[in-house]
Amino acid sequence: MKKKESKGQDKCEDEVAQKENLEKQIPELTKIVEELEKKRDTLLCKIGNVLTSKVPIFESEDDNRTDKLQMNNIPND
Repeated sequence: MKKKESKGQDKCEDEVAQKENLEKQIPELTKIVEELEKKRDTLLCKIGNVLTSKVPIFESEDDNRTDKLQMNNIPND
């Protein structure tokens, strides 16, 4: 069965009203998003690094191991 074309007779009033209602909500929702992003970022800053079990934990900096860096695969002497 072939669909009939409306040829402009259907004005889509319900859809247009819904669109206008949604467009009115955009500024308010944008403010809410910005506030939530700030709260999220604040909370994320409070999360520390997650360490694996291979990372040694010492009471002071004196026990920390230091390694020399190699640049461009040239060993440091």
